[in-house]
Order: sequence, then structure tokens, then C-alpha cells
Amino acid sequence: MTPAQLRHTAITDKNSPAQIQSSNQTVVVSVANVPDDATGDEETPHGGENGDSKERNVMALSAIEWCKWTYNPFRGCVKTAGGCLHCYAEVNYSVKMHGIEWGTEDEGGTRKRAALPYLKQPHRWNTESAPAMFDKSDDRPRVFCASLADVFEPWSGPMLTVAGIKLFSRRTPHILASSSIPGSSHPPRLLQTPLTMQECRDDLFDTIRQTPNLDWLLLSKHGFFSVPYGIESANDGILKMWPKGSGQNLEHFKNVWLLCSVSDQPTHDLWTSQLFKCGNLARLRGLSCEPLTGPIDLTLSLPWIDWVIVGGESGPHARICNEVWINDIVNQCREAGVPVFVKQLGRIAVVDGVERKFVHKKGGDPSEWPRRVRHREYPKPLNA
Repeated sequence: MTPAQLRHTAITDKNSPAQIQSSNQTVVVSVANVPDDATGDEETPHGGENGDSKERNVMALSAIEWCKWTYNPFRGCVKTAGGCLHCYAEVNYSVKMHGIEWGTEDEGGTRKRAALPYLKQPHRWNTESAPAMFDKSDDRPRVFCASLADVFEPWSGPMLTVAGIKLFSRRTPHILASSSIPGSSHPPRLLQTPLTMQECRDDLFDTIRQTPNLDWLLLSKHGFFSVPYGIESANDGILKMWPKGSGQNLEHFKNVWLLCSVSDQPTHDLWTSQLFKCGNLARLRGLSCEPLTGPIDLTLSLPWIDWVIVGGESGPHARICNEVWINDIVNQCREAGVPVFVKQLGRIAVVDGVERKFVHKKGGDPSEWPRRVRHREYPKPLNA
């Protein structure tokens, strides 16, 4: 499948970003003049229906089995491959409530940043988490960032508050001297630079540095290969966006797990070759094979990765997942000595040749699965 075919497959859904028109009216003001509640971020737990501010202290606890918290410093994305077709994040309650539109800027897409109280939550989690040694990886609390966005999407449009107000940079103000304007008697004026997604990423990495008791799971498609943005290499994606450490070397993060999200053989073969270029960036590398829409031969990637997550698709329009595909990935991982975490079989799965629906709406209850796929493993301690 060619990149163009991947993109076409991704946006044939009736809610595709190509068919969405933005209804937001951007108001250009200084963020300093915006009241706190104008940038309020009221993500409800697990896409629930309660937007009450009382939920803010517990809203980030995750229903995702392999992490303790989810964290979304900004929200919004664009579909880039077939696995994105029924994106759960696009129809998330808080995404719809805040009027966030999927798609590129030209397609009417929007990206909204969370409010400051929300952005500070990881510091509280870090304080509450007892310092854990790095050789106890299975005991350390994990944070999934970002469940409602792609951390490495190369978005170049405006960053908005949840109220649709344009945000400005706090790092790069510019002074326009009155003397540079012929005949002007006015004092110098401060010209503000629009906030960029890269600055939001830089803020995220600052937070990661300041929370050493947390392990951060950064999962991406766009950072490795992005049809909408013309990215075909990690050199133009993750490696370009990653912060620099000493000298010109890219910084290594001991508390980051970097995962590439794939759904089938074409996306695996296209994107994992770029993951290998990122070996020195994070402590662990892995694959998230979810939603799994076809069999995947992991022969090329297993020698280079530390963890595999696999799961079928959920949601009302979920595509069928064959349990044989999941079992094959489990067997490949076990033969290679790579821990594998089976998250769910999906809303509809074929098991032993028979189509099944589970009591658990996502097929996420291991007691309903064949024993051969009941594997929920984490990377081994580094010094074990």
C-alpha cells in the first residue's frame, strides 16, 4: 500500500477532516488577559459525561490498562493511515465538548492547549509517587501522553485555548522600537509571537525532566511517517522535534518510553524503520499494534524493541479483529523474549473461526479470552 493509499483509506469516514469545516472564531488577545476559566480544561474521566470541575482531581486516572494516568497538554490530530479511520480520540466527549476539529489547518482542523492547572498535574503525581529505582520498571507509575493528540504532529497552525482564543508565546516576545517607525512619537510596543506546538512540546519535555518519579509513554504515528505533512523520515519528524542536550546531541531521557503506533504490515514496515533511528533518545522503545487490522510479521523490529502492545478495535464501527493475528504476535514476542501486553481483543473478534462479541464492550476482560492470549507483560528491570 502506498502512502497516498494509506492517507485515502484514513479519511474515507463520513467524519473525515477533509469534510469538516471549522466553526471556531479566533479571538486574538494576550493570554495574560484571559481569565483562568477561559482556558479551563475539563476532560472527563474516560470520555464520560460529567464536566463538573469537581472531577478535575481524578479526571486523569486512566482506564487504559497499561498506564496509571493519561495526560493531554494539547488536543487534536489528523488521520494519517487506515488505523486512524475510527479514531476514538476524535469522538471523545471532551474533544467534542470543546469544539476541537480533526484535520490539517487547511481542512479546518484546530489544536487546543490545556489550562495551567491541568498542565501542573504531573508535578503533583511526581510528588505523590515514591522515588522508584530505574531497575524496577514494572513498579514505576506510567503516564500516557497524549491519548487525544500526537505529541510529534508537526502542526504549524495557531494554538488555542478551549474557548477558541489564540494563545501567544511566553518565551519569545518581541519589542518594536518606536524609532523604527518614521514619524512615530509612541513608546516602544510589545509584539507577541503566536504560541506554536513546538513550544508546547518544549514545555512538555520540561515537565518530563521535572518529574523523574514518573515514566512517560510517548506514542506517535506522525513523528515517524506522516502523509498529511509529507514526513517520510524520523529525521524530519521526531529527530527534528526532540530537545537537544549537551552540545548538539539530542537529549536522552531515562524516564521516557518511545512507542510507534502501527496497525498492519504496511504501516509496520514503513514506520518502524524510523523508530530504529531513535535508539538513543529514550530508555525504552516499543510498538503499539492497535487497532490491529491485519496480521503483522514483526521479524524486522523485534531485535530492536523492548515492548509490544497489541489490541483489537473498539467503538460502534469497529472492524473485526482475528484472534489468530493477536496470538501470532504473542508467539513472535515470546520466541524473541520481548514482553507483550494484550490490551483487548476488540468489540468484535473472530475466535476459533467464530465471530464473537464480548460482555466487556472493548473485549478487554482477559477472562473472556482463550488462555493462549492472556499475556500482560511489562519490560523487565534493566539491571535484572
